[in-house]
Formats: sequence, structure tokens, C-alpha cells
Amino acid sequence: MYKIFTLALLLAVGAPANAQEQESGPWTDPEVLKAAIEIEMSPEQQVQFRTAITNFLEGLGSDVRKLLNARNPTNIPRKIASKRNARVKVMDEEVQAFLTDEQMPSYEAYRDLLLEKMEEAAEKRMRRR
Repeated sequence: MYKIFTLALLLAVGAPANAQEQESGPWTDPEVLKAAIEIEMSPEQQVQFRTAITNFLEGLGSDVRKLLNARNPTNIPRKIASKRNARVKVMDEEVQAFLTDEQMPSYEAYRDLLLEKMEEAAEKRMRRR
């Protein structure tokens, strides 16, 4: 039951600007979803987890849009990496508040895989331009 709820929960995480991105975002990748399930969260933790992940995704998306629209377009990749690292740190602190010490390694695996898939998706978008 928890697995089905987690899967449904994570499919709704991080509502991007358009429906096509929402369906194919890195957070919906089967490997990422499997990693989330492996954290084995309670229903209460799942709600908190969704909030933390949504805050991260929406915040990072906002940061990137602001950087891309800024007047000073120098060092954009470095600035994006810096914003991403700051957002990851906040997300880590948020989940540390409700995940157990035993769940943290699974969360870290999830986080690393999510970031990897996000990087792959960004590279694909850049190649299309």
C-alpha cells in the first residue's frame, strides 16, 4: 500500500510550467521513483517528503529562470550550480528533520539519482537548442 501511495505521490511532485514536462520530468523517472520507494516512508513522512521535494524543484526552477533572465549572463552554469547546491542543502535539512537515521542513506541515494537525472535532462534540452 505504501509503495502505491508513494508512487502516486511522487508523480505529482514538482508541477512544472507545462503538462508535457510534468509527465516526463526527471522526478518521474522509474529509477528515481524506485529510489523514493526504497526510503520506506510512513504516510506522514511521505507528505513531508513531497513538500520538501516540491520546494526544492519549484525553488530551483525559479532560481534558474531568474538567472536566465538576468542582465548579466556571465557564468550562468556556475551560478546555477551554486543555486542548486544551496537548494539541496535546504532540502537535506528539511528531510533530516523527519527521516530516521536508517532512512537517510536511502534518501541520499534518491537525491543523488534525482540530481543526476535532472542534469541529464538539462543536457538534452541544451543539445536541442
